[in-house]
Amino acid sequence: LSVIDNSFREVRRFWQSYLANGVMVKTPDKESDREVNIWNKYQIRTGERKDSKSGLMAAHTTCFTYNISYGEVLSDRDTNVNLLSIVMNQDKLARENIIHTLLGICRDGSDFFSKRYPRCIKSDFPLWGVYAVVHYLKETGDYSFLEEIINYHDKGKGSVYEHLVRCIEYTLKMLSHRGLSLIRGSDWDDSLHCGMEDKGESVLLSIFLCYILREMANLAKNSSRIKDSARFRREYEK
Repeated sequence: LSVIDNSFREVRRFWQSYLANGVMVKTPDKESDREVNIWNKYQIRTGERKDSKSGLMAAHTTCFTYNISYGEVLSDRDTNVNLLSIVMNQDKLARENIIHTLLGICRDGSDFFSKRYPRCIKSDFPLWGVYAVVHYLKETGDYSFLEEIINYHDKGKGSVYEHLVRCIEYTLKMLSHRGLSLIRGSDWDDSLHCGMEDKGESVLLSIFLCYILREMANLAKNSSRIKDSARFRREYEK
């Protein structure tokens, strides 16, 4: 019984310490407080772990865990979407994982997909790293992150900000004659392979690109990149 009691106390200490970190709210609604302060954090913690091979956070989705375990997908949508859940309470871990995903970006802004398919044909992939950084900065205000120098996947180095700009510029080149984003290999829906001849368009990705341009205009302004802010704003208003 003593072993059981000690184990229980260790578990209890762990959860008390973990739940005390990060955002805590106090509202007139006790159930809302419980949802934010306890259950959201609990669900995030039980759904995450670190992959033993890559050191990256492995979330609850099978796709994400498989990809990083085999060292294939670096900067995919699943990686960036899953890490958004931890920014509020574990910003350092989120930052570490964002850097890992940006290492999959090539100098032309395209996204390394896997050893089998070196260039990603999924039209939305290059923008998810931008989305993750925007979300991270909104939560932390850590604009120094934009100046950190990291490798491109193929050659050379650049700042985090430069990685983001290249991703946007690459996506802006993939527009139809009507100004909509080309779907190419697929957008969010991986089953849609209707754009390989550069004819199919994606309304979903066009909306996402507009959102990214608007957010990047604000990000550039907040980091004193006024010319870039104006450029992103013009592209957004098109």
